[in-house]
Amino acid sequence: MSEHIQGNPDLLYGLHDRPTPTKAFLGAVQHVLASFVGIITPSLIIGGVLGLGEHIPYLISMSLMVSGVATFIQTHKVGPVGSGLMALQGTSFGFLAAVLAAGFVVKNKGGSPEEILSVIFGVSFLGAFVEIFLSQFITRLKSLMSYRDGLCDCDYRSVINQGWSDGFGRRRGR
Repeated sequence: MSEHIQGNPDLLYGLHDRPTPTKAFLGAVQHVLASFVGIITPSLIIGGVLGLGEHIPYLISMSLMVSGVATFIQTHKVGPVGSGLMALQGTSFGFLAAVLAAGFVVKNKGGSPEEILSVIFGVSFLGAFVEIFLSQFITRLKSLMSYRDGLCDCDYRSVINQGWSDGFGRRRGR
């Protein structure tokens, strides 16, 4: 294991190199702590904006629980489900506006926090099936996406998740 990989000074380790146990442990802790922020923050935003005070710990617990179960399913490939790779699954900021809109509809009609949560969970549950259905056609849907200056017109989440990319994670040089 060398300090820098030949030909690329930005890489510290090659494909089959293994860091020392101390560096691996510190990297793992850093990864887990960083993932907590992305998993917990949407729950805090939703709970705070919709005034769900005493239900915020429940939202955080459910976010962490679902992230763990989804990561387990993703890493253990069973048939067409999962990638078989270690890929941490978490909540998404891409759906924050839709969830808040649904919550405000219920809140403005005088709904209780329990009713707000019911609608949010129901919309999320049904939305998951829409995503599952569309995932079966993603290769065909790619042809419907148009590109302008390296930014996919129909996938704003690529800007949030990948920075300036072509919508499929490939960065475009300028």
